[in-house]
Amino acid sequence: MRAFYVFLFSLLIVLDILAQNTIRGRIINAQQEPLELALIYVKNDSLQVGTTTDQKGNYILSDVPPGSYTIKFSYTGYETVSRSIKLYSDTVLNVTLTGDIFQLEALEITGNRLNDNAPFRYSNISGKSLRKENLGQDLPVLLQNSTSLVFSSDAGNGIGYTSMRIRGSDQSRINVTINGVPVNDAESQGVFWVNMPDLVSSADNIQIQRGVGASTNGAGAFGGTVSINTNQFRINPYTQASLSMGSFGTLKSSLRFGTGLMNQKFTIDGSYSIIKSDGFIDRASSELQGLYLSAAKISDRSVIRFQVISGKETTYQAWNGVPQDRFYNNDQNLLNHYFRNQGVLYLTREDSLNLFNADQRYNYYTYKNQVDDYRQTQSQLVWSQKFKNDITAKSTFFYTFGTGYFEQYRYQDELENYGFRNVTDEKGQIINAANIIRRRWLRNHFFGYIGDITGKIGSKAVWSGGLHASRYIGGHFGHIIDTDPAIISQIYNDYYRNNGYKNDFSLFLRAEHQIAPNLSYYADAQFRSLTYDISGTDNDLRSVIVTENYHFFNPKFGLNYGLGKNGFLIASVAVARKEPSRSDFLDHAGQGPVPEPEVLTDYEFAYKHATKTWNIETGLFYMDYKNQLVLNGNLNDVGSPLRINVPSSYRLGWETEFRFKIHEKADVSGNITYSKNVIHNFRETLYDYTNGFNVLEIEHGNTPISFSPQIVSGIQASFLLWKNLEVVWASRYISKQHMDNTGQKSRSIPSYHYHNVRLSWKRFLPVLKETEISISIQNLLNRKFYSNGYTYSYIYNEQVTENFVYPQAGINLLIGIQCTL
Repeated sequence: MRAFYVFLFSLLIVLDILAQNTIRGRIINAQQEPLELALIYVKNDSLQVGTTTDQKGNYILSDVPPGSYTIKFSYTGYETVSRSIKLYSDTVLNVTLTGDIFQLEALEITGNRLNDNAPFRYSNISGKSLRKENLGQDLPVLLQNSTSLVFSSDAGNGIGYTSMRIRGSDQSRINVTINGVPVNDAESQGVFWVNMPDLVSSADNIQIQRGVGASTNGAGAFGGTVSINTNQFRINPYTQASLSMGSFGTLKSSLRFGTGLMNQKFTIDGSYSIIKSDGFIDRASSELQGLYLSAAKISDRSVIRFQVISGKETTYQAWNGVPQDRFYNNDQNLLNHYFRNQGVLYLTREDSLNLFNADQRYNYYTYKNQVDDYRQTQSQLVWSQKFKNDITAKSTFFYTFGTGYFEQYRYQDELENYGFRNVTDEKGQIINAANIIRRRWLRNHFFGYIGDITGKIGSKAVWSGGLHASRYIGGHFGHIIDTDPAIISQIYNDYYRNNGYKNDFSLFLRAEHQIAPNLSYYADAQFRSLTYDISGTDNDLRSVIVTENYHFFNPKFGLNYGLGKNGFLIASVAVARKEPSRSDFLDHAGQGPVPEPEVLTDYEFAYKHATKTWNIETGLFYMDYKNQLVLNGNLNDVGSPLRINVPSSYRLGWETEFRFKIHEKADVSGNITYSKNVIHNFRETLYDYTNGFNVLEIEHGNTPISFSPQIVSGIQASFLLWKNLEVVWASRYISKQHMDNTGQKSRSIPSYHYHNVRLSWKRFLPVLKETEISISIQNLLNRKFYSNGYTYSYIYNEQVTENFVYPQAGINLLIGIQCTL
């Protein structure tokens, strides 16, 4: 009997051993990335075991006795997940850890970003979706389907000098930031995308605000805000190589890489791109290089990051545009234009042959090195910290350095324009003019500090605040690098120099409070103080002295009212004040009063509704301007538009954007803006050269604001077909625009529309994680149009109007391949 009990006891032990079970599975994040070295911890009253995941996120726990267990899955910075199971057999347990690692989205606060409840109009665009389109063209082209946005390209194919307008407002009124740091040039207030080639490769997401929006750093937003965030990183190491080529000799090659998270503390990311293109316009070539480097140290509640964004561009100038009659091949009118401008624009036989032998791709410049050559490097040091009392703070130190020039050939230019008189040749004869090659330089430093802080009051109120302090130093100077050999030894090559200094300081406070179950308010107040000084000699040899001080107060208030489960109404009013730009001061020096600051009061009212399968946003805006600086249609000698104050003007419009998911593999999206853009009682100034010089004032009454189309609309459809083949079709329509503020049809850009198609095919190969081949066909129906231009008029016996336009390319093709290792 004793032997029987011994046998039975031994059998139970063996059966218990044989009953040991296995728990296995895979741990990933919301982006479907496997999490390596994630911790799995199994616990009950009698057992505590653990393991970690391998490179593919897989784990296995063997020999686990039957029983009830609590299993915890954790990865530093992610929310820990607990699962309770009763284990009686082998079990597969896969887990997705949610939340951004280290809750970086909360840590990377940016004062000018809007959240879901903000009562303003905005759109969020992921970097991933933009990179699908990224075959070498600049960011304005990649954003072309956005609501109320119109883009243009000097070279005609979206590479080189590009620009965009939002609600008819140009780049100087669109506040652009990278991680909250201003990108707009402090003096011109413009944005030069050509200085940041292939920026999309480094962008994590972009938010476009229309209207005034939230308080911003830098120049005020009168048309919108483009907030670019590059604070991205990935858990696992990666390498991506891409190559694209296409029409007009376009070639782009780029390399992206990242170390992934090293020791759960450090990460390094970077990219390098080279883009070359001949351009659609003759000789409008571009040679661009873009570099991005980022290094971060991460802990549970803080991030320290240093990043550099550097760009180098050499772009052949296409600033002058194409005479409108050259674009339309109107021979008689072109001949009349030629005779009117002979000896002014057309000085040599080569100039004449260039004009009459060209087509719509005409480029005024023929000198082989008529280029813009510039390098810009942005450096940022960011520290973000989340404290235990629900307060998050972020400090950003930044420094942007830029240096470069544009080179010009000047045929028989007057030497007195360069400060030289009584210059003699080898024979002792006085020379008044010479062929000049000159370079106009800009060398600038922009540095400062941005601080943001946010916190909660209970569960229904959020507050935030911030400050911005910066200093800009801009050196402007010109060199003569070559001239006629007979006089080169008699002149000095530095002919003008001046410096601009701008100090900018701003503070803002913001509160968001839910005051009822369906009602919340938003209040924002910004104070901005700045000083601007210019001293020295300008390029026309005038002595310039500018000293200006401004103090602006910009309040904003809005309401958000919920309607049912998925809809809500928003209403807001926001005030923005903005100083004139450098050219406004210099172009008016000695020619009238100093331009006044602009004031905008922006009223927004909209309805939003969103579900899993469709969303729509529709509403009205009314932008009321006081002393708006508007284009008068002409350009100065470096291609910048001239502007004048008008006492009263407004934009009244209706915007709608929508998206419908009609199938799990198909969706349709689109937008339409209809607006009325009016200047009250516009007065045109004309110069009469018939008999001497007379100034005429013409009253036009209420007129349309220049470059403000009544209708901007687009629609886009995407389909995911067999074997990961995506097809995207997009169409865009822009109604007529006026090139000046007189409202005359003869000075307008006709309406135009175009269609683009993109095909993308993904394959997952054994050696490569992912390979994607893309084909992009632009302007599929080969429409002939121009999207930008300028005009000026004068009187000589009769009124003469000269129109110059910027043609865009007909049908063209880009093909790219991207491989992920």
